[in-house]
Amino acid sequence: MCRLINENTTILIVDDHVTLRRTLHDWLMLTMRPGQIIETGCGADALIQVSTVSPHLVIMDISLPDINGIQVTKQIKKLFSDVLVVVLSDHEENVYKDDAVRAGADAYITKREMRNKLVPVLKQLL
Repeated sequence: MCRLINENTTILIVDDHVTLRRTLHDWLMLTMRPGQIIETGCGADALIQVSTVSPHLVIMDISLPDINGIQVTKQIKKLFSDVLVVVLSDHEENVYKDDAVRAGADAYITKREMRNKLVPVLKQLL
């Protein structure tokens, strides 16, 4: 499926740190210009947002206050396999990346790498 980033593209940011969500929101609006960016700080709300808003792509943190991002990714991919999920995490150990890939994540980027890798990866996926 070929997707283009345009005014119809919706991105969901899932991270419990409000400042990071807002920074990502502003950065992605400037660099990628999607139609809509939605934010949430917990896994349960992410599942609701995916089912009601149908985002094209989800940027998922692992460490969430209710359900971890690996489990949320697994549920999203099981129910909505066409939704792209990019895990963005502080965890740099391979075990987290392996778990994310097994859960169905389309990409895994550490927060340390996000400045250089996030936008190119998102553009490639979309």
